[in-house]
Amino acid sequence: MRLYFFSGLTTSCNTLKFDSLKLHNETSNHVTSNNITDESYWYYKNSVDGLWRRWDISVNSETNVAAWKMKWLNQEPKNILGVIVYLTSVRELPQLNISLLSLRQNLFKPRPIVIFHEGDFNNVNVQLALATTLGTNIPISFEHIRFPTKISIKSKIGDLRLGYNHMCKFFAIMLPYHPLISSTFTFYLRLDYHSYLLGPPLTYDLFDHMQINQFQYAFLMVSTDELKFVRELWVLFQEFLNDSCIKPSSAVKKTQITAATGLYSQAVVFNNFEVSNGSLWRNEPRIHAWLRKVDNAQGIYMYRWGDAPIRTLAVTQFLDDNQVVKFRDIGYFHRREYTCSSRMHSCSIPSYHRLASHIVYREGCHP
Repeated sequence: MRLYFFSGLTTSCNTLKFDSLKLHNETSNHVTSNNITDESYWYYKNSVDGLWRRWDISVNSETNVAAWKMKWLNQEPKNILGVIVYLTSVRELPQLNISLLSLRQNLFKPRPIVIFHEGDFNNVNVQLALATTLGTNIPISFEHIRFPTKISIKSKIGDLRLGYNHMCKFFAIMLPYHPLISSTFTFYLRLDYHSYLLGPPLTYDLFDHMQINQFQYAFLMVSTDELKFVRELWVLFQEFLNDSCIKPSSAVKKTQITAATGLYSQAVVFNNFEVSNGSLWRNEPRIHAWLRKVDNAQGIYMYRWGDAPIRTLAVTQFLDDNQVVKFRDIGYFHRREYTCSSRMHSCSIPSYHRLASHIVYREGCHP
């Protein structure tokens, strides 16, 4: 492994202040109830007390909040340094099962896994089957969440893909404000149901490595997003920097601006595999302000902004070189893209991953 240049220092005016965004002893406005009364909000449900709580990014989730109580299968986590998270549904169960099996085969040490879902994983038999896939050493739990069903936003690029839009907002903005991350675990590894570790098995623990080296963010692969899916995002980012009296970082200039044209490069980190310190997205005032700006602009729903470009802009602008790492020794496959571990001259795709076409990201990069 080696550090990647993907981030740089931030320069700002001496007068820059974020007083209105400080996360200080705010009173939580979470609504606790047996039932959901307003379908326009996000909610999460506790598996122990069975109560729904309103999910909001405007409150300090870490104030006066005890560790989130959960029901675990296999065993309780041995520590709370890090957790692996998925957002999926039972229709993706076969692929999810293979993904979990790849973790069992390739993780350096057992780490807890949490499946976020909209209620279709409440079936105990399904939960037990996935726990069996992992074996007895890896804890697994299931977190029931509810997306808003009343959305008044109209898409400007065609039909509104509400489920996909919710997923993008979940990973771009909401996840660090869930008590699993805000009051329990320090780091999280985000994976998708079609994320697979290819091997060879890891020789170190990802979360230990992040903590020891004081990394805040880690990734595997980079690419470029389609122009039609980042419409108006760069304009919003420039507006945010100007309004906040912040100059573009050296990393933004190097990776997000095309040298020949001065236009937005659309370069993104593939955050379907990302390791992050959850507090980064809540407690760094400039990042918190950027996420609020994105949320208020409603571009995730209007323009189908993905979580990858939203997070990439934050990482390149606000993190220093020594806070970010690009892993090169992890073999990984996602949908039809894959990268091989630097510990291997080449890697083969298992038969259950083979498609008519797939794309290799050499050293994690494409093109």
